[in-house]
Amino acid sequence: TSETDVSRDSEHKFQRDIIYQNYLNENKSRLPTGIENIRSHIENVDNVPLLVSLFTDCNSAAVQEMLEIMHEHGEIVCVVGSCLALNNLHLFRVADAAVALFPQKPPICLNQHYWRPPEPIPDASASEATPLLPKKTSTLEFAGQLIASFCPLVGHMDRGGFAIYSLISECHYSVNNFYLCWKFGLTACLFLNGLLFCVVFALLLLHLFYAPLALNESLCIFCHQAYLWVICFVLPALTVSIWNRRVERLKPMRQPPLKRNQLASKTRVIRFVWYVSVRFVPSVSFCCAFFITQMLIYHGNLYEWDSQQTVSQAYERISEMLLFQFVLYLVCISFSYANAGQAFFRFRFSTNPCWLLLSLI
Repeated sequence: TSETDVSRDSEHKFQRDIIYQNYLNENKSRLPTGIENIRSHIENVDNVPLLVSLFTDCNSAAVQEMLEIMHEHGEIVCVVGSCLALNNLHLFRVADAAVALFPQKPPICLNQHYWRPPEPIPDASASEATPLLPKKTSTLEFAGQLIASFCPLVGHMDRGGFAIYSLISECHYSVNNFYLCWKFGLTACLFLNGLLFCVVFALLLLHLFYAPLALNESLCIFCHQAYLWVICFVLPALTVSIWNRRVERLKPMRQPPLKRNQLASKTRVIRFVWYVSVRFVPSVSFCCAFFITQMLIYHGNLYEWDSQQTVSQAYERISEMLLFQFVLYLVCISFSYANAGQAFFRFRFSTNPCWLLLSLI
C-alpha cells in the first residue's frame, strides 16, 4: 500500500507539473520575428513589441521602421546611439529625444603601433587669434559632432561623470517641478483676475441700490498698490519657490510614461479642473463673501460720515484687507504644490526650504 501511495503521489505531482507548464506556455508572450510582422502582431495579439526596447540582428532601416511603428501608437521614443555611425544620423532626427555617445575604442586601437591619432584639420583662412576650431579637435571628433547635431546631449563613454539613468531621473524631476510651477502660477493669476471681476460685479450691484460714491472713483480706489504687490512680488515668489521641491526624486521614474494622445486627454483635463477648483474656488468664494459683508457693514455708517475722503479710506481699507486675505489663501494653496507627492504631515524643512522662507516673509 505504501508503494501504491508513493506512486500515486508522484503521478499527481507529474500531472500538476504538466498543467503548470501548459499554463505557462499558453500565457507566454511571443514576440514576432521580422519587422514586417510587428504591425499585425500589435493589432491581433498584444502590444508586447512596444514594451521591449531591445533589438537583435537589426540594421538601421529596421530600427527606423520600429520608431515609426512606435510613433503610430503614440509612444515617445528616446534614441541612444553612437555618434561615429553615419546611419544613426537619421535615427537621431526621427526620435523625440536623442543622446549621442562617443564610444570607447577597442584595445587594438589604443595601441600606438597600430593606430595613430588623427591630426587636426588645418585652416589657413582662420587667424591665430580667433581660430574656428580648437587646436586639439580631431577629424574623428569633428565628424562625431556633426552626426550628433540633432542631439541636445553628447557624452563620452571613456570619461567619467556621465550617468544616463541619473540624468534622466533629474530631467523627470525638473520637468515635474516646472509643471507644478506653471500650474500654480497660471491658475493663481486666473483666479486673482476672477476675484477682481467678482468684486467689481459686487460693487456694481451695491451701486445700483446704494450710491455713496461715484462709480468711476470707487473702481479706481480698488485698484491700489496692493494689487501690484500681489502680481509683482507674491505670485512670482511663491511660484519660483515650488521649483525647489525635493519630494520623491525617483518617483517619476516608477510611473508609466504617457503617450502622445494622453497628454491632453479628457480624463486629465477633468482631473486638472477638479483639483484646481477644489483649491481655488473656496478661497475666491470666501474672499467675495468677506468683501460683500464688509461693504454692507460699512454702508450703515457711510451716510453719517461728513467727508468724501473718509468714505474713500473705507473702500481702501476693505480692498487691502481683501487682498491680504487672498495672499494668505495663496500661501496655503502653494503648500499643496510645494509638498506635492507626500502627506502634509511629512513636510520637513528639507522638503522645500525656499518655499518655507518665502512664505514666512
